[in-house]
Amino acid sequence: DVEEDEEEEGSEGREEEEESEEEEEDIGTTNNKSLGQNSRRAFMGELRKVVERADVILQVLDARDPLGTLSTAVEEMVTSDHRKKLVYVLNKADLVPKEVLVEWLTYLRKSHPTVPFKCNTQQQKGNLSVGSGKVAKQASDTLQNSRTIGAEELLGLLKNYARVGDTKTVISVGIVGFPNVGKSSLVNSLLRTRSVGVSPTPGHTKQSQEVILDKNIRLIDSPGIVFADGNTTATALRNCVNVEEMIDVFTPVQGILEKCPPEYLMQLYGITKYKNDDVMSFLALVAKATGKLKKGGLANTDAAARSVLHDWNNGKIKFYCKIPKNTTITTTSSSSITKSAKRNLESESKVLSTFSTELD
Repeated sequence: DVEEDEEEEGSEGREEEEESEEEEEDIGTTNNKSLGQNSRRAFMGELRKVVERADVILQVLDARDPLGTLSTAVEEMVTSDHRKKLVYVLNKADLVPKEVLVEWLTYLRKSHPTVPFKCNTQQQKGNLSVGSGKVAKQASDTLQNSRTIGAEELLGLLKNYARVGDTKTVISVGIVGFPNVGKSSLVNSLLRTRSVGVSPTPGHTKQSQEVILDKNIRLIDSPGIVFADGNTTATALRNCVNVEEMIDVFTPVQGILEKCPPEYLMQLYGITKYKNDDVMSFLALVAKATGKLKKGGLANTDAAARSVLHDWNNGKIKFYCKIPKNTTITTTSSSSITKSAKRNLESESKVLSTFSTELD
């Protein structure tokens, strides 16, 4: 009887492990168990609360990789209720060439209203500067200053949603998106004060925070949601997980090597030529060039890999995506931007020669 009880307990334990593994695969974050659990239990729960409370949902996208930071799960959740409105905010608009930004605006607006935005990067606590006019109409050098650009256009759209005929109503605006796309920075830029905390570390915002923008608009800032597609490399390169908590740091670096020309990386890190797509050869050279060595002068490739991933996330490695070719967006489907578009996008990526810095 004891043996039978042990077998039953063992069987239940294996079933629980299998369910846990399936859950993590559905989330598609990394092979780090805690990341999958955090995504499901904390972030997804907060997302549902935000969508339920909000009249308008702003899905914040990174202008450097709009489709990579877009979640069809959010779209389905929002558009399933015809009373709710979905708006894309194409943030970090100053980090891509103007012509690329315009192309993305045209592409995304076929699906949902899309507003380009550049968050304020000033360091003071309050009285944050706001520039006038639309982002797409600004000169390139204007976008490189520290002021907020795009607030007028976004606030104008929100005020229209708050107006019913001749009557103004109070609306709640939920702000959702991947970690580090700039959700809290967007809130602070609209408020012109640093009312909510920001950090380049994914998962800094733990719970939804509600702030009053004006008498008609309330903003709800939500934690970042890891809506990955099961691809560990893609998740890591979207800065969705903390680099220091990652188990496999070599696969994402391999992804960087596939996206960036060797000549660019050689110049950036001051290293000699390495074997094409040979991640360990590349990291050994980076480790020596940056002084990341173990005892005896051996290259610390793990430390070098984490350093390269930090460089990717903070913008030291200049990169942006162009719109996918031969892919159209239909206006009848809530999941209008398809997986095939994301796959086509992989071959449409470019490396920039210059970049501005924006704290997320």
